[in-house]
Amino acid sequence: MLDQDELLIIAGRREYPRMVIEGARAAGLRRIEVIAFRGETRAVSVKGADSVHWLSFGSLAALLECIKTTGIQRVMMVGQIAPRNLFSLRLDEAARALLNHLNIRNAHTIFSALIREIESCGVQVLPAHTYMHDYLPAPGSVSARPPTEAEECDMGLGIRYIRQQSAFDVGQTVVVRSGYIIAVEAMEGTDRTIRRAGRVGGRGSVVVKVPRQQHDFRFDIPVIGPQTIRTMQRAGASCIAIESQATLIFSRSKTVALANRAGIAIYATESLR
Repeated sequence: MLDQDELLIIAGRREYPRMVIEGARAAGLRRIEVIAFRGETRAVSVKGADSVHWLSFGSLAALLECIKTTGIQRVMMVGQIAPRNLFSLRLDEAARALLNHLNIRNAHTIFSALIREIESCGVQVLPAHTYMHDYLPAPGSVSARPPTEAEECDMGLGIRYIRQQSAFDVGQTVVVRSGYIIAVEAMEGTDRTIRRAGRVGGRGSVVVKVPRQQHDFRFDIPVIGPQTIRTMQRAGASCIAIESQATLIFSRSKTVALANRAGIAIYATESLR
């Protein structure tokens, strides 16, 4: 029987860990511990935890031992680990063995294998949006301006593309303009993809950021926030489509205010699950 009052957070970069800690506290959890990574996790983002265990990312044996030592059976993996860092890690023997057993190495296969190792410790890894309900939008227009008919057509193309390309582990973001795919996210991340699309396709593009088909929410969930809107404005993008109840909006009031000032449409599609 899992203790519903306890949570162990494996924390990556940015502010996501802090928000999960706050959400878990609001839900009444009495014990929250964090495993953080030197050079990745910001100390300020985990200061609300009861205790923090600092490890080197790439030391799988130390991670598994720490999980067992806490005795906490409910685990969340939250916060970004930059995918490109997967190629520059100093891995221990256990991590090298895990990678050597993978026929295909990408973010999805690596983190899926990591979850299997973690759950072999007798714990359950929860979806990354647990305790984050306030950040999940309902279907419909999030911003003041709804999408135009042309933008809706480009949104549909982008969504179909992401769902059809899921097997190839492309990123969650595509940029479409006038029925053409302008940019597809690889390992550079959403903001760099949007900037690249601005250079290639010019103004008036539509950004689509939705989860893949059969997406594993235990280690990954799409996120947008103020920086996304700023990047879109600089790149000349006019609209962004996300999936309701499957994409997090950080700093929602600020994100929407920035979009409204820039005339950018934010639209949450009906759930595609």
